[in-house]
Amino acid sequence: MSDESRYGIQRGLFNSFCVFIIIAALYQSCTPFRTRTTTTRLPVTYQRRFCDENPLNDYSNRNPDHITVTLSDQCFANHIKLPLAWDSFFAQKSQNPDDWASVWCTGHTLPSEPRMYYQDMANIFQGCRESTEQSDDFYLEGKGTITFRRTSTRPQYAAKAQENEVEATYKVTPINPSSGDPAGYSLTIKQCYRSGEKILCWGIATNKTDAPTTLDFRESHAVDDEGNSIVNGYGSGFMFPGSSISYNGGSEHLLPNVPTKFTVTINDPHLNVRRINIEVRTQWERREDTLVYKDVPVQ
Repeated sequence: MSDESRYGIQRGLFNSFCVFIIIAALYQSCTPFRTRTTTTRLPVTYQRRFCDENPLNDYSNRNPDHITVTLSDQCFANHIKLPLAWDSFFAQKSQNPDDWASVWCTGHTLPSEPRMYYQDMANIFQGCRESTEQSDDFYLEGKGTITFRRTSTRPQYAAKAQENEVEATYKVTPINPSSGDPAGYSLTIKQCYRSGEKILCWGIATNKTDAPTTLDFRESHAVDDEGNSIVNGYGSGFMFPGSSISYNGGSEHLLPNVPTKFTVTINDPHLNVRRINIEVRTQWERREDTLVYKDVPVQ
């Protein structure tokens, strides 16, 4: 074979190889990337059991805009009761690659499967509230944190939660009557605080006898430290919340030695008032008493 023929063959083979490389490169560039599939595996530290200790975090009577819980793994430890005031909420997990969460609704036979950090909590909390009169009640297991954020409220419970928070803010300063002799019972004012154009107070009534007895609130009268006089007629001012025997809350059937809460509402728009004097007329069995509370602090 001549040198010229051998060179022609080599050149043809080289050209063919180049064409193959070019075609292969074009094919590769036109082929779509394959979708990477992943399988969700249970976290190594997940265990379907309760911890020996399950501290209760009870938010039933509160109404924060959000609650953040630090999760623990290997068992269900965090016992949570969400606020009654929350009608709906959104649950958001932390986003670290190893984070996950599982929910066990109180009263359910089994918990939910763990949800990884990239998975939505979806309807995982359905069934954790047995009725509208109860809180969402559940246990948590996982890694990382989970934040519950309020998205809508139930007005009746939100108002009660606000009242509870206001009461908790102020110092309790029990005041007993400076005059009057409530034989057979005690009537102590615990707190008075400003709420808009009203002064709100609450206290405790206790039946000191050995038999159930009815206590009636009659008229009440208040004078603040600026000399302003406020008169409350029959059945107003002093009340027993949720009284079962009086349409206006002015009477309550007190059980022996059972402290029972009462409230006082005083319409006093004078915002600089710091102390108030209160007089209330009561009826205990067939006896009428007039009790006076002097210099009650208004917080």
